[in-house]
Amino acid sequence: MRFLTILVVSLFALSCTSVKMSVDVPVSLNDQYGLIKVSRVKGKLLPGASRSLSFERNFKAVFRDGWNVSSDIFDKTPGGFFSEESFKRSFLLNFGIGINDVVSKTTDKFNFIIEDSSQAFVAVCHQLYLGKSKHYKISDILEYSKGERQVSKFSVMLNSKVDTSAKPWLMQLGYDRETPKGIIATTLSEGMAVDEGVITNLTDTIQIKPLFIKKATSSKGSFDMLFPVIGGYEFIMREKVIGWVDMYATSIGLSNSSAKSHQLIVAAASTAILLRNR
Repeated sequence: MRFLTILVVSLFALSCTSVKMSVDVPVSLNDQYGLIKVSRVKGKLLPGASRSLSFERNFKAVFRDGWNVSSDIFDKTPGGFFSEESFKRSFLLNFGIGINDVVSKTTDKFNFIIEDSSQAFVAVCHQLYLGKSKHYKISDILEYSKGERQVSKFSVMLNSKVDTSAKPWLMQLGYDRETPKGIIATTLSEGMAVDEGVITNLTDTIQIKPLFIKKATSSKGSFDMLFPVIGGYEFIMREKVIGWVDMYATSIGLSNSSAKSHQLIVAAASTAILLRNR
């Protein structure tokens, strides 16, 4: 019962906006960062529609939404029509038991322009999510699916508007996880899928690492999460944290000691992540 209670509370915390999330950022970094609140990143628009994003200071950006497409692809003959697996499934179908492989695919495209007092970047973003599962149907009695694999790939191309000869920056963030016990069971035993990535222009490279929720607080007090939940990401260059993004507070932290050009790159990457979760 206690397990189920914690599960319900944890899931409630993720879906309820009245619950405050606290991202586990090292306390020693607080004085080294200039925090910038970002507004107007939530909510999808019609394809082609745009809106201005609001930064507390330093930056301004205009976001333009693109296409978000979802589809389910059923494979009734895995391995080929005459394969052993296909034969087994055809045999079971005679008893009213249908088994199909399903790939759920979602793509999301959007772009934005971000700039500071001296630089500007065009960011072209593409999110791909694949959920691979087995779908079972037993006559008209029972029907359910079991997730077997999760794949997420988020890519961002950053091109300078000011210096067209400059190398573009490419950001890659994602994960590829097998879930043979099913997505829910795997999440409960191993935690959420963790994505990591990099930003690079082939000269400089910035590592992207996840930051987890430290605690959740509501009107009923504080509670621990059932499993680690990603609340943001930190950006690391030459073994030094140069910035981070908090997805729940929709804010960006920038190292005051890092180069101004890298600050804009981190701001652009952070904005892309916030918009990905819009």
